[in-house]
Amino acid sequence: MAQTKFDLIREIVACGKDPLYFINNYAKIQHPTRGLIPFKVFDYQEDAINAFLDHRLNIILKGRQLGFTTIVAAFIAWFIIFQKDKNVLIVSTKAKVAKATVRVIRNIIKFIPKEMMICRLIVDNKQEIELSNGSRVTAVSTSADAGRSEAVSLLFVDEAAHIEKMDELWRGIWPTISAGGRAIVSSTPKGTGNFFYREYKQAQAYESNFNCRFGNYVNPENPSESYNDRFMWWVHPEHDQAWFKDETKGKSARDIAQEYECNFNSSGDTFLPGSQIQLMQLAVQEPILRLHDDRNLWVWQRPDKGGVYIIASDVASGFAEDFSAFHVLRVDTHLEQVAEYKGKIPADSLGELLMSTAKTYNDATIAVEQNSGWAGQAIQKLTDARYPRIYWAPRNNAYVDIYNTAEVHESVPGYRVTASNRIAMLSKVEQYIRTGDVKLYSQRLVDEFLQFIWQNGKPIAARSAHDDLIMALAGAIWIREESFMSSYKSTDLTMAMIESMSCERTMVQDMPNFNMSKDDPYKTQGQKLVLENGQQIDITKMLIMG
Repeated sequence: MAQTKFDLIREIVACGKDPLYFINNYAKIQHPTRGLIPFKVFDYQEDAINAFLDHRLNIILKGRQLGFTTIVAAFIAWFIIFQKDKNVLIVSTKAKVAKATVRVIRNIIKFIPKEMMICRLIVDNKQEIELSNGSRVTAVSTSADAGRSEAVSLLFVDEAAHIEKMDELWRGIWPTISAGGRAIVSSTPKGTGNFFYREYKQAQAYESNFNCRFGNYVNPENPSESYNDRFMWWVHPEHDQAWFKDETKGKSARDIAQEYECNFNSSGDTFLPGSQIQLMQLAVQEPILRLHDDRNLWVWQRPDKGGVYIIASDVASGFAEDFSAFHVLRVDTHLEQVAEYKGKIPADSLGELLMSTAKTYNDATIAVEQNSGWAGQAIQKLTDARYPRIYWAPRNNAYVDIYNTAEVHESVPGYRVTASNRIAMLSKVEQYIRTGDVKLYSQRLVDEFLQFIWQNGKPIAARSAHDDLIMALAGAIWIREESFMSSYKSTDLTMAMIESMSCERTMVQDMPNFNMSKDDPYKTQGQKLVLENGQQIDITKMLIMG
């Protein structure tokens, strides 16, 4: 305790400069069994405070019972005491939780020695604190209108993954902090289809202004397990295996993953169980080739001369945010992904790319999903070129758009996904992945499954996420099952099975090649890839040779 005026001033200055000094020496908190006790900061909490100072935006993935709400409350108390005219907003899942955070801040302020208080409380209620220096704290439960009316100096969002309509809330708040305000967003995970997951994953990939790294933490009972971007339950020095066992007694695997293990995959309502997604992640391989002008045609296997392949495509609906996608699957052996495309491409160019890829893969059968968007243009490109193996479906079960009204067939090109067959198609995907009957290697596909969730009883892509590759895979598996698997039970499929499908029997007059950009260091002449140095490589030969 300061004894002279000089000592007092020196203490106040030291506290104002360093929140850790202030918290460790003057903050007191209410312990559930020990009453009012001094707040002594653990090492991982010290890392968090330093990050709050060093980074304007912080996002925290954490387990329960680590005292993060308390350490943030202590930081807020320091922030409003030693800085003038600061406006702090606390957003929580429930009003009760928001009020509890304010209570921690109030206790810290009230139990500071009077001679150390350089300002006084002028507003003090359950949801608001205001000091005589113009700084204040307001706590609210979730609301899309929270923070819209005035600039916010510091925003604290507690348990962001559990806040409904967090995207809408963030859009409303962001303009109030974008000019220099700070934000601390913390949460335990709750699946992958939400704002917190997306922002955290972007921060992990250094694609966001948020910081998610605070220090290197090693599991004391398993030195091979360490993280710098999350706070596991074991970072607390008083949490050992006995504590964990007692805390998790009677809890489900999903609850444990959500509350203690910082596991997104197992904590939410993803279409595929977290365990299946984790197995898919383990099977991911880097493509051996990246083709097309946008390098979005990923190749894992060159075509086998005797292989039988099918290509299923999900075409963009025409909106700016949509992608077109297709998979190339080998069907005459174990069902296996050999290539994949996902990109933003005009529908007619997609048709050319489909034919180029199909020709490379032994004249693979092409199946395009019929939708109300650009699928008709892609299909028109295939039919105009008289590609010999287009998948056709019965007319009475298919959508026919403007590009196909002139065709006179008992069947129409492509397949249709409807409300009546969509769940069945996706169920087949789940079955094939669960039983190991399809080999998949794509990180892009895994990323889509991470944000493909159950909502109101329906599997859909989460907000701002996509399902193009998932639906293309569903189409491929569905066609394989519906078109010939019911007639051929053997897994040794042959070209005769493909030939038995209803398809256009005309010949291609002018097949397009891979469409390489003229501005790219690679370009094509006929079937050859021409490098900048003039070297020519035959594309088909390059892909076929193993």
